[in-house]
Amino acid sequence: MKRKPLPLIILLIIAHWCNYVWAETSFDPVLLISNNPSSCNGSEGSISFSGLQPNTTYQVTYNDDGVATGPVTITSTGTGQLTITGLNAGIYNNFIFDFNGSIKEVLTGVVLSNPIAVPLFTSFASICQGTTPLALPATSNNGINGTWSSTVINNQASGTYTFTPAAGTCGIPVSLSVTVIPKVTAAFSFGKSLTICRNGTVPALPGTSANGITGTWTPAVVDPTQSGTYVFTATGPGCVEGTTFNVTVNPNIVPTFPFGTSASICEGATVVTLPASSSNGITGTWSPAVVSNTTSGTYMFTPDNGQCATTTTYTVTVNPNSTPTFNAVAPICAGTSLSALPTVSNNGITGSWSPALNNTATTTYTFTPSAGVCATTTTLTITVNQKVTPTFPAVAPICSGGTLNPLPTASNEGITGTWSPALNNTATTTYTFTPTAGQCANTTTLTITVNQKVTPTFPAVAPICTGATLAALPTTSNESITGTWSPALNNTATTTYTFTPTAGQCANTTTLTITVNQKVTPTFPAVAPICTGATLNPLPTTSNESITGTWSPALNNTATTTYTFTPAPGQCANTATLTITVNPNVTPTFTPVAPICSGTSLAALPTTFNSITGTWSPALNNTATTTYTFTPSAGVCATTTTLTITVNQKVTPTFPAVAPICSGGTLNPLSTTSNEGITGTWSPALNNTATTTYTFTPTAGQCANTTTLTITVNQKVTPTFPAVAPICTGATLAALPTTSNEGITGTWSPALSNTATTTYTFTPTAGQCANTTTLTITVNQKVTPTFPAVAPICSGGTLNPLPTTSNESITGTWSPALNNTATTTYTFTPAPGQCANTTTLTITVNPNVTPTFTPVAPICSGTSLAALPTTFNNSITGTWSPALNNTATTTYTFTPSAGQCATTSTMTITVNPNITPTFTAVAPICSGDKLAPLPTTSDNGISGTWSPALNNTVTTTYTFTPTAGQCATSTTLTITVNQKVTPSFPAVAPICTGAAMQALPLSSTNAKTITGIWSPALNNTTTTTYTFTPDTGQCANASALTIQVYPKPAVISIMRDTTVYDGTVVASYNFSVNDPAGTIKWNNSNPAIGLAASGSGSIPSFRATNMTDTAFKAIITTVPFTNGCAGVVQSFKITVLPLAKDVFVPNVFSPDGDGRNDQLFIYGNYIASVEMQIYNQWGQHLITLSSTNQGWDGKYKGNAQPVGVYLYVLRAVLKDGRNVRMKGSITLIR
Repeated sequence: MKRKPLPLIILLIIAHWCNYVWAETSFDPVLLISNNPSSCNGSEGSISFSGLQPNTTYQVTYNDDGVATGPVTITSTGTGQLTITGLNAGIYNNFIFDFNGSIKEVLTGVVLSNPIAVPLFTSFASICQGTTPLALPATSNNGINGTWSSTVINNQASGTYTFTPAAGTCGIPVSLSVTVIPKVTAAFSFGKSLTICRNGTVPALPGTSANGITGTWTPAVVDPTQSGTYVFTATGPGCVEGTTFNVTVNPNIVPTFPFGTSASICEGATVVTLPASSSNGITGTWSPAVVSNTTSGTYMFTPDNGQCATTTTYTVTVNPNSTPTFNAVAPICAGTSLSALPTVSNNGITGSWSPALNNTATTTYTFTPSAGVCATTTTLTITVNQKVTPTFPAVAPICSGGTLNPLPTASNEGITGTWSPALNNTATTTYTFTPTAGQCANTTTLTITVNQKVTPTFPAVAPICTGATLAALPTTSNESITGTWSPALNNTATTTYTFTPTAGQCANTTTLTITVNQKVTPTFPAVAPICTGATLNPLPTTSNESITGTWSPALNNTATTTYTFTPAPGQCANTATLTITVNPNVTPTFTPVAPICSGTSLAALPTTFNSITGTWSPALNNTATTTYTFTPSAGVCATTTTLTITVNQKVTPTFPAVAPICSGGTLNPLSTTSNEGITGTWSPALNNTATTTYTFTPTAGQCANTTTLTITVNQKVTPTFPAVAPICTGATLAALPTTSNEGITGTWSPALSNTATTTYTFTPTAGQCANTTTLTITVNQKVTPTFPAVAPICSGGTLNPLPTTSNESITGTWSPALNNTATTTYTFTPAPGQCANTTTLTITVNPNVTPTFTPVAPICSGTSLAALPTTFNNSITGTWSPALNNTATTTYTFTPSAGQCATTSTMTITVNPNITPTFTAVAPICSGDKLAPLPTTSDNGISGTWSPALNNTVTTTYTFTPTAGQCATSTTLTITVNQKVTPSFPAVAPICTGAAMQALPLSSTNAKTITGIWSPALNNTTTTTYTFTPDTGQCANASALTIQVYPKPAVISIMRDTTVYDGTVVASYNFSVNDPAGTIKWNNSNPAIGLAASGSGSIPSFRATNMTDTAFKAIITTVPFTNGCAGVVQSFKITVLPLAKDVFVPNVFSPDGDGRNDQLFIYGNYIASVEMQIYNQWGQHLITLSSTNQGWDGKYKGNAQPVGVYLYVLRAVLKDGRNVRMKGSITLIR
């Protein structure tokens, strides 16, 4: 139990005790603080005491680890503190303080400890099994010497080595772990050996093994043509070793059969039986299994697995007994080259044709099969058509960007084709029509005229001031384009107006910007105030904003005046004012007397100003201008001053003459101040339409007469010019006269145009009092004459003469002369003076032709035949013979109807027999594997489509439907799909971080073993899911296996080193681990301290024990565990000090109820039993204390005892059996 410190009191006590009296000086030193040495085995330790007499020298003795030391002389400080310095680590007690023979003791023990040093070592990197390790250092990184639990590191297994510091190094034992990693042998998915057939599939030699080991191969690539051993040299990562891969290559054998590799038979002939074993002993299967004698086919022999043999085929050609068929030859145009006819029919029959090919006329050719082919003769007709030139309606001209309808793809004659280039609505273009192939037609052209759009222009409009009048914008451009403007005119802000041309003029929109300048208020530098009479510089006539103008009134240096600045015309500026302050002189001043006219009454002048009194002289005079002197009264301290009264004579004002103007011209306001400075008003109001005389009336009080001013206004004249006769577009126009019939000069706009009727504006030169006028010049557009179309004729037919007057009454002549044997274009040239263009007219002359028809595509035997057309492609009608036959190839004759000038024509319709398509079998696949698209052309040349869609998940039979027109039947093909198996593996038990891992198995535990490789590489630092990828060809899915890697826990809160005394109850301590599921195991190196030798979880509370005279020390080592994984080992120290074996009774206490030192107790850590009797100074027994826990509160039978000295007698038995006898005095204070 802690007690509050007791005061040091020196008392002189005289008491009666057993018939003697003694005098005693008392003080009570108290242990204050101790400091451990700062270095190992150093002497920097110290122990301080308080409560001693200030500034007093003591002789101090004490025990150092049981050895008496001293005395040493130490002087206390001014606060009664004394410090013993230069102490080593040890147990110090029995402190005795001697001051002039007065001795006091502090028996409490103090333990000074050396600082604990933890040896530090560089961690050993993990080593591979068998590698020579580094030696364990005998000295730590921080200079601590010691020995290791083993001097040699075991390079075959991981281990922990303990370093024990040498005595006197202040170090504690530490452990160092060395991890020995077993070597892992590289493993690959293809194992250690492989036997293949020559050029069989061999694996690529990867740079990384299935278990994550990298390295190189020698040789680097497996040769599938010869046996060999391939060596893998491992390079890492970690502790690894290489391996070898042996490859045995067996040669391939080609199976042979007695019937060879092919045969050609007639339909229905005897065929061979396909054997299951070849002549050279190779067994296998055939696909198909039986040779057909009705259909040609290829039969594939596939050797059984494991024989190192190649596939081989047996091709059987079955020739049908049929009529030879040939592809129809498309009609040609006369003169076109004809390819030689095939000497082998579509169904493989050889033979020859007759007669020789003829490319000038339609001809039927006969095919005679070669001897012994069992086939009949057949015929083939090749049609030869004559060429025609197509014609089209003309296309009217358009504006650039206008809509162009697509050109017709069929001509007036029914000829189809395409146009080039693409339509262009921005420029005149000639388009070429190319007939579709097979129509026997020539190319032709058609020109479409595209007129370019004109961008209209207008005269610029001069800038105006805001609010000024804006004239309406012209609605006809300089190029005579008419249209409208938007938005409405605005004379308050600069605006861009858009001109939109009237529809149908091939013109673009355009814009015109009219600038409206805002009025500016001019500013000027301020003029500093002046004294009366000082010089005033002329005011600037140009403002800070560069605006020019004039000032009024005239400068006045005698009075403060506001002057008005009037901007010169045409600057878009407001008037402005400027005030100039004129300060009076210091001498007395008086209000000026306004000038008077001669004879006007004058009031008496004032005799007082600003309290200055005085008199004026001479006497007032109203007939002449006079200067009067003011003489201040005596003693006013002011100077004389004067005042002039002007007496003006009456003046007649004059003004500058105003120049004559034109009627409606601008008249500036008349000046209201005359040349003599007389101000006044004018009447009547200004009139800019007639000559007027204006009267000026002076403002009252100016001694001035009225006057007049006449302004002449001249009337405007409208100029006239001779009319200009109309012209044809493009004719020459003479320049317009620049002087009118009235002698008025000016300019014309817009520029002359000889392409369109235009109105020109004449603008008179300024200063002529003339109006603008206009003159229109008519430009007549040229007309293109038109004529009635002339119907086409047959070659040699009659042509009537062409008319010499057009539908528009334009006369002229035609050229060249009429021609009734060929289509001709004739040109019409108008007679002069008619404003007309030349034009053309084409007369079509059709040749006499042989009718042709669209060929009928070959059909299959029995297919329906549509009736043949009775009208030829160029509208010739007629009849066919013989009747249609859909079972055999037949040539039909077309006989034109009478009167059409056409010859007969023939057409052959080919009828082909039906064939069954054959295909090569498809090998079985695994579910989900890629299926190559099935061939859309059979082995015997039949094209078509398959259904249903390919399915790579289940065995499916697919039906092949031949494309229409091939004379073939449908057939089927079955593709076997084997389902995938998921490989299974034994589970792998969880491991701790860093633990060795066994390589994963490369073969599954399924009934049918699946081989493959694992990824990623094994990782012993974190939980990882590994994927097993089966080797190809096994119909197996990928599989996953997760290996749990538990992290090593760490103690993140550990008890600090603790020092206690014997009997102290040490509180329990709960460790904190970084994993909530973690547990702690601990070991105690010294159970003698009262704590068990080992345990788990928290350190329990225990009572520290040490009955000896030396300190007990214990190292508590902790190891955290999670999921069976041990973490980092940590430790701390508990030191138990023995108790001091003395008894102590304070010599003063203060039972005043303040909660401090209110009871007297017996102190002693080693007391087994005790009894103390307390008496007052008169020997009266007050109380008996029989325990260190029993105290005296300074009362006797409930009554507080007075302040004074009390005596005690103490008997105690210590725990070691010694008896203690003490007596002394106690001072009670309040």
